[in-house]
Amino acid sequence: MLMKAPIPTDSWQVLQAVHPNVLVVDGDTQQRVRAVEAILDAARAPIWRCERRPFALPSEDVGTLVVPDVHALSDDEQRELLTWAERHKTTQIVSATPIPLYPAVSTGRFLDELYYRLNVLVIGDDA
Repeated sequence: MLMKAPIPTDSWQVLQAVHPNVLVVDGDTQQRVRAVEAILDAARAPIWRCERRPFALPSEDVGTLVVPDVHALSDDEQRELLTWAERHKTTQIVSATPIPLYPAVSTGRFLDELYYRLNVLVIGDDA
């Protein structure tokens, strides 16, 4: 399997030209929050934050959805987010996690389809 090399946190400016989905991986909460906020400066408007449970997803087809602590989503929430992402292809997703998700994918604790949907561009260390 081909693993993508992560982009250093200070090189996020590539997002100003394109709006890919982004997965921020950093064990330091403050670093993770700073990286997400920096990305949102160049993100598509409007910006929705999924910080509460139950999971609430927007119905619009343009904008940026922020999903902090994506690693903590239940199986049902993962499926719901994947279904939403498939229906809203023009919406950017910025997700964050304190731990690498690939090990959870390889053990079946995180949906591989969702991981690869979120993992268009990795900032941090997801090796």
